[in-house]
Amino acid sequence: MTAIEFDHVKHGSDDPCVKTFQQALIAKGHKIPSGATALYGNETKAACAAFQRAQGWSGSDADGQPGPERAASALRGPPARRGLRERP
Repeated sequence: MTAIEFDHVKHGSDDPCVKTFQQALIAKGHKIPSGATALYGNETKAACAAFQRAQGWSGSDADGQPGPERAASALRGPPARRGLRERP
């Protein structure tokens, strides 16, 4: 998987890193109806939140906003046990 610069991956971003993130979510089985478009809109946010919930996160920890370290580790290899957001 291509490296992702997660400061570029946030709601409203239109960036190649978003497309890589979307492709990873889709590969993990999370639907983005418009596909990997490079735009982090509501569909990507919903897919990210679904991925976070699948990892056992809930509430504000499953808000569809990725955190850099957990997102990178969660989106490579086997399914992770944690979500895409850093815990305090």
